[in-house]
Amino acid sequence: KSAAFRGYIAQGLENTNGVVDEREQIEFGVESEAAPPGVMPYYLRLQGPNQWPSDATCPDFRPAVETFAVEMEEEARRLT
Repeated sequence: KSAAFRGYIAQGLENTNGVVDEREQIEFGVESEAAPPGVMPYYLRLQGPNQWPSDATCPDFRPAVETFAVEMEEEARRLT
């Protein structure tokens, strides 16, 4: 689990105002070690590991997303 509120979140695990949302999502960023508890400023708490679906559930998902992220970073650097 990611205390950084990032990564894969399976269907039915998110909620809004205490009501389960029937959605599946991924929020990811650069993989890093989790920030120490209580670190300040607050935004540093968003650094940390991603959560990924299991290979049994979604084969090859993680490598595909990681490849996409690298390619998009390369393109962004090329454009700037």
